[in-house]
Amino acid sequence: MQSCPTKLVLVSSNRLAHEKSPYLLQHAHNPVDWYPWGQAALDKARQEDKPIFLSIGYSTCHWCHVMEHESFENEDIARVLNEHFVPVKVDREERPDLDRVYMLFVQASTGSGGWPMSVWLTPEGKPFFGGTYFPPDTRYGRPGFGAILKRLAQAWREDRAKIEESGSHVLEQLLQYSQQNAGGRGQVGQNVIVLFKLWHGMAAFYIVTMAFLGLHLGHGVWSFFQTMGLNHPAWNALRWPLAILTAVGIAGGFALIPLAIAMGWF
Repeated sequence: MQSCPTKLVLVSSNRLAHEKSPYLLQHAHNPVDWYPWGQAALDKARQEDKPIFLSIGYSTCHWCHVMEHESFENEDIARVLNEHFVPVKVDREERPDLDRVYMLFVQASTGSGGWPMSVWLTPEGKPFFGGTYFPPDTRYGRPGFGAILKRLAQAWREDRAKIEESGSHVLEQLLQYSQQNAGGRGQVGQNVIVLFKLWHGMAAFYIVTMAFLGLHLGHGVWSFFQTMGLNHPAWNALRWPLAILTAVGIAGGFALIPLAIAMGWF
């Protein structure tokens, strides 16, 4: 009786294979060269002069699993992450302190938050860009994770001073907020974060609302009078006020969208 040869499949592991967290262990066989949060990751970032990519989530998070499957198991994306960044994975249930501080940054800079949380840091741990779930390529109105990695790697090489200056300012505000026993200084930091969040949210809401209400209003008015006939008496009375309102909505909204994107309101 002839036996069938057994095929041995080797599965590579990263540093997360030595962790205890169920969430970190789920990522232990990704091609991403993950580090747990700690001195080793910070030392590597300083020695190799690379920014840190910090990914925070938890074991029962649906979109965390989606992003793992789409991006962190993707060999091409992993290659870019490993070459240009120091990838760090954190379980928010193990480190609620890190989750709280960096979530404040994401909420203040984007107007929303959630998990997986994706934050890019200087080697000193200062955040300069962040978000939540990113698809592997551009879809759902969100920029692709692979494209973001390449753009941030380029920005780190070509505009390093501006990134570090921005990161220092942000960290100062976050530290002020975190100093719960520091009296007035902590309240100042909290006020700044709240004001930033409210301003970004209100500005983004106004821009999107004005732009799309303007478009829909213009299209709706035109369709309505097309069905009634453009010689209807109401058309002669309302066409100019409605045209002005529609133009203001479209111009006021769409003219500000590039500025809003540049300022990080979206």
